[in-house]
This record gives sequence, structure tokens and C-alpha cells, in this order.
Amino acid sequence: MEFANNFTLTRHTKAVNGLAISKHRALLLTRGNDGRVVVWSLASGEMIQEIYSPAAGYISAITWADVDDRGETMFAFGASDGNIQITTIGHSGVIESLAWDPNHCRLASAGDGHPQVWNLTPDKTFMPMVSQPEKQAYVARTIHFYDKGASLLVSYLESGDVLVDVP
Repeated sequence: MEFANNFTLTRHTKAVNGLAISKHRALLLTRGNDGRVVVWSLASGEMIQEIYSPAAGYISAITWADVDDRGETMFAFGASDGNIQITTIGHSGVIESLAWDPNHCRLASAGDGHPQVWNLTPDKTFMPMVSQPEKQAYVARTIHFYDKGASLLVSYLESGDVLVDVP
């Protein structure tokens, strides 16, 4: 695909069969017959996220799910196997660790060097509890809930430290 900014988005290996531009016009979703959904930056042409699901068949539908004004972080896609996936763009890099809190229905993640906690909404989507996590001096590596989900443990790669967050 080529755009007015004169860059080409290349990732799909078969036909691209759908596009969706985010509410704030910063991101583009593409869907393809190759089982891929790709999120692109419209400013730079950079691939932000890719979901590859070959077992689901071709991706048949995509849409942004703008549930509030905090950002363009959620989208949904449907596949030829009949499943619908709702996805949150949570970290721009590798997810190092995930933990589930069944007591409060929250998910914790360590990625991009920082921890994040996500609330499960009534419509079964995840919303971040902190919109822009504070940049840490070290890279968050693992994350765990304890004390029945009331507290969070985060270990940091280079420091040897463990952060214990007790509300």
C-alpha cells in the first residue's frame, strides 16, 4: 500500500482485504487473507503491532473500538473461523511478563521496561489504569499479584531490586 507521504506498508503475504483508520487519525489497521492484522503509524509508516493467526483463516472484519477519549488503544477483528478478538495495544515492545488477578479481574503486564495494570471492563475489554506509566531507571522483567490482588510485585532486570507496591 502507498500513501501520500510516499511510504509503502509491507507485511501482508496475501491480499489486503480491509482498512480502518483510528478516530484520531494516527493509526491504521490492515487485515488480510494471510491471517494477519497489522497496526501501522500513519505518521511514520512504522509497524506498531502484528497479530498473526493462521489457524483462524483469513481476517474478515476489523474496527477500532473507541470506548473513551484516553487514546487509540483498542480494536476488534473477526476471522473466517467465526471468532471475534478484541485487542488492546498495551506496550510497543516485547511483553516480558503477565499476571492475572482473579479477585479484582485485573491483568498486570511488564513490557517496554515498565509495569502496567489493566482493569477488565463490563464489556470484557481491558483498560489501562495508568495512561502513561512512569519511565523506570531499570527494565521491568516480571510481575505478580499477591495479597489477594491488593499488592503488586515487580522485579527489575539490571537492578536486582524488587518493587513491592502496597496500596
